[in-house]
Amino acid sequence: MLSHAMRRKNLKPELNRVLEKMKNEDNSHAINEELLNAECRIIWRDEPFAHINNFTDSLKTLSTYSAWISYGGLRTGSTFVTMAMRILLSSMVDIFLTGWEGDYKEPQKFFELAQETPGIEAGILKIHRYEKFCNKLLKQDRAKAVVSTRDYQSIAGSYTRMKANRHSPFFQKQKVSDQQLLDFIGKQIEDHKKKREIPNTLFIRESEIRQNPGGAVSRIAGHMGLHLTATSTRYIGEKLNIESQKKTQQKTIINSTGHGESNFMHHEHINTTEEGYENKFSELIFAHFGKELGEDGYLK
Repeated sequence: MLSHAMRRKNLKPELNRVLEKMKNEDNSHAINEELLNAECRIIWRDEPFAHINNFTDSLKTLSTYSAWISYGGLRTGSTFVTMAMRILLSSMVDIFLTGWEGDYKEPQKFFELAQETPGIEAGILKIHRYEKFCNKLLKQDRAKAVVSTRDYQSIAGSYTRMKANRHSPFFQKQKVSDQQLLDFIGKQIEDHKKKREIPNTLFIRESEIRQNPGGAVSRIAGHMGLHLTATSTRYIGEKLNIESQKKTQQKTIINSTGHGESNFMHHEHINTTEEGYENKFSELIFAHFGKELGEDGYLK
């Protein structure tokens, strides 16, 4: 059994280091992945352990790409991406910084803080808008980004629900007008187009996140230079699936910016009903942006 003392501080990186050493020194004793991950889930309930097969190599990659950017637009699944990044990074280094764009005047301030604070080895920034400083880091091979995307009729519906949610930092009292909605969607599409031109960027669909969270985690990890075990990938996917996120948002402690301190969720962040958005907003969205969208509502 793994020692319960591990609860006192983050020993996930050390566990990865030990497991890699065991594997390299003696291949005759295979690690029981199911037992390992089951015990880790008891010790680390909130953020699962990510067993990284190429741990040493992944740290070398991190030394170059120490800035991780969750770069998806509003209501696209960017919270999933951010939480996946946190789980991965917490199994790589002892201390790292996580931030939301609303907590900083400029993204540059976040990355300067991460770089200049002793002991901090990496940083994760969740930012929705297209931003020049983030793009500069990506073009200079100093950062990696994951852009979550979604069909635009669902984005429209989710955005409308968010603006009506009193728990949301984006709440507004008046009903969202068609023109406000079209202006928002138009800006999202333009940002999406620009992000396609940026290097070191992975695009992942919200439909994949929803239908195959383990596969989405695997793709994100691979983009960051990590090779996860299959068991670890599955467990992380289960922790981050829609039903688990619904439970997480219920116990989230909100900070002064209206979000959870580490997961950046707010109450009723995830739609708890079975209501779909596709039909409700399809006519409006396709009438104005149909030439730029595929039949599924994603950008062509």
